[in-house]
Amino acid sequence: MLAPGTIGDDGLVNQPSIGEPQLVLTTRRIGTVTVLSVRGELDLTNLSQFERYADGVLESDPTGLIIDLTDSNFLASMGITVLIRLSWRSADRVGFAVVAHSGVMARRFELLGLLDVLAVHREMDQALASVTSMPPMP
Repeated sequence: MLAPGTIGDDGLVNQPSIGEPQLVLTTRRIGTVTVLSVRGELDLTNLSQFERYADGVLESDPTGLIIDLTDSNFLASMGITVLIRLSWRSADRVGFAVVAHSGVMARRFELLGLLDVLAVHREMDQALASVTSMPPMP
């Protein structure tokens, strides 16, 4: 049994509560790009686990990593910091983008002035095009 707050191989955060998990992470491949989808809340109780999970995805050598926040209903301020760190760590190896489908989530990135720091898109096809059009690193 996993300790509370840890992410298992199934991508579920084991929380000591009844009902839906607070955070569900799933990955899928689109060609050589990996999409890490987030469902639920990214908050202080699970950000370190999310970051470790995403780092593991980067270690699988995709050509691009897209963080899909379409089904995420909360992103703590520190979550944005984690996204920026992931972007920096992937910058010299793979393309990186974020999908923030909801107007509220996308607007938050805009208001914080992060559209110059992170590749944030409202649609998956836009994010996919941005990470696949990046020139290969020498």
